[in-house]
Amino acid sequence: MNVTTDLDARFRAAAVREGLVDVRFDVVASPVGDLHVAATDRGLCRDLVSGKTTGRRQLARAFGLRVLRSPLDNVRRELDEYFEGHRRTFDLPLDPAGRTVLCRRPA
Repeated sequence: MNVTTDLDARFRAAAVREGLVDVRFDVVASPVGDLHVAATDRGLCRDLVSGKTTGRRQLARAFGLRVLRSPLDNVRRELDEYFEGHRRTFDLPLDPAGRTVLCRRPA
């Protein structure tokens, strides 16, 4: 069965809207490489790491079993503004159960 991009996006949006997701993750392209970000409904909860894949099992163990890749538009917007030189600090809420930093993967 083929699922269209539109149907997939509608499914993901509905799951988030209906509260069926414990933690969302996304991959944001940046000048330092792909940043893997994750958030709960309380805020960012995982490292922003360049070049590292998001561990769905690790996210599920730490924050709940219902893990879904879903756009994190507010994170993407603030990171874009930062890398364009328009932002020096972030306004994103943080989930106190997690840890959030910006780092590069060791060579």
